[in-house]
Amino acid sequence: MSDRNCRSVSYISLIWLTILSLTAILTLSCHDDRGPGALLLADDTSAAYILEQRSIIYEQTNAARLAVGEGLLQYDPALAAVAQAHAQDMALRDYFSHTNPEGQSPFDRLAEAGIAYTSAGENIAWYPGAESAMQGWLDSPGHYANIVRASFGKIGIGVYRAEEYGNFYYVQLFTN
Repeated sequence: MSDRNCRSVSYISLIWLTILSLTAILTLSCHDDRGPGALLLADDTSAAYILEQRSIIYEQTNAARLAVGEGLLQYDPALAAVAQAHAQDMALRDYFSHTNPEGQSPFDRLAEAGIAYTSAGENIAWYPGAESAMQGWLDSPGHYANIVRASFGKIGIGVYRAEEYGNFYYVQLFTN
């Protein structure tokens, strides 16, 4: 990767962390423990740690895209809310699937959230950390294809850990 691309990723990472931090502060301050702000917390895991996990996934996803000449993905808070809700739902109801127990697919969840798109995809993972989740996705042809798909321009990332299972549930949600 060229020095210019590395600087771009570093600046974008700094901007990303700032946006996520402000989003977390605003979300946590505007909602009670049962509202959307609670989605940032995963049992005793701090919101800061969850933000760090999201940042790792965001940075490594964009680094993979740059490595093949694709543009950077824009973080989308609406996609992140859908991804976060799915990560939490899988953890709390003890399942691991793109389709929830009621039969809703990622596309159904996007429609329910009012998110319009012409191209969408989802990666899910269940790992002890963001680095291992990313490596799993990068090593899987189907997941990797989502990460570098030219038609995707936005990403939302969900991270949740149910204490009794140990591992984190990760969701990447992509749209055009």
